[in-house]
Amino acid sequence: MPRSPEEFNEVLYSLAGKSRLFPDDLEFLAQCLHSKWHPVQVVAAKVLAKFHPPEAVLLLKEWLIRHSNNYSLTDIAQTALLSCITADDLPWIFDLYQKANLKHRLLLMGALLQFPNNAITQQLIQDCQKQRNIYSLTLRSLRFYPSLNPSPRCGEGLQVFCSPSVNSVEGPGGRV
Repeated sequence: MPRSPEEFNEVLYSLAGKSRLFPDDLEFLAQCLHSKWHPVQVVAAKVLAKFHPPEAVLLLKEWLIRHSNNYSLTDIAQTALLSCITADDLPWIFDLYQKANLKHRLLLMGALLQFPNNAITQQLIQDCQKQRNIYSLTLRSLRFYPSLNPSPRCGEGLQVFCSPSVNSVEGPGGRV
């Protein structure tokens, strides 16, 4: 068993070079997500994201929630999760967003880019119209996250603005 962050990362990088993960590898990655060293956790998350096995969603979701007060790890966890999620994960992602929207905006917007969902988009619009959400949600802002690789079928140009002074939705057809 590795004893230092460098030794852990050496093992993790060797896992990243494999063509697939085995059950022992997944167990080791899960242990690394609980490491006392954040850099080890980050590399483990990136390895899980590379292979995106079905177990990765639960492991990364738990890691994200455990570190919800650490913005650096939260962003890394959300980015890693985006390569592992499916359309079936949208409900819990939206629920997580509703509980702490600024922290999980990247995850929700990235998920909606990959798996457009009219019901969730409409809920976001309704929340803005009722002023339950005072933060701006902008799909267009995701261009600053090149690792997301937005799907060409995403609602390009859709912007939802929520603030005390501006309460409108702008899409390809104009402002509503």
